[in-house]
Amino acid sequence: MNKFIQFFFTTKGRVTRTQWWLLLISSNIFLWFTLSIDESDIPEGSLLFYIFALLFLIILMLFLIILMWVAVVVEIKRIRDAGYSAWFILLPIFDIIVAGFFKSVHENNKYVREDTTEDK
Repeated sequence: MNKFIQFFFTTKGRVTRTQWWLLLISSNIFLWFTLSIDESDIPEGSLLFYIFALLFLIILMLFLIILMWVAVVVEIKRIRDAGYSAWFILLPIFDIIVAGFFKSVHENNKYVREDTTEDK
C-alpha cells in the first residue's frame, strides 16, 4: 500500500514512459466510460432521477479531483525523470512530448536523486 500511495500521491520517485502512457490511456478510457453512462432508464422528473443525478455528480467530481491530483503528480515525476524542471508541465505541448517520448536521465539528473526504476 505504501508504494501505491507513493506512486500516485507524492512527487518522490520516478515514472517510466510505459507507466506514464498506461496511466494516460487508462484514465482517458475510464473518463470516457464514466461520462457515457446513460440514465435514460429512469424517468426524468422522478425523485429517483434527481437522487441518481446528484449522487452521480458528487462521485464524479470527487473522482475528477483525485484524478487531477494523480495526473499532476505523475506528470511532475515523469518530467523530472526526463531531466527537466517540474515547471515545464505548464507548457502542454512540450510536456506531452517530453513525458511521452524522451528517455529517462539517470546520470547527472539534478531533479531526481534516487534511481528506483529503469526506463524501457
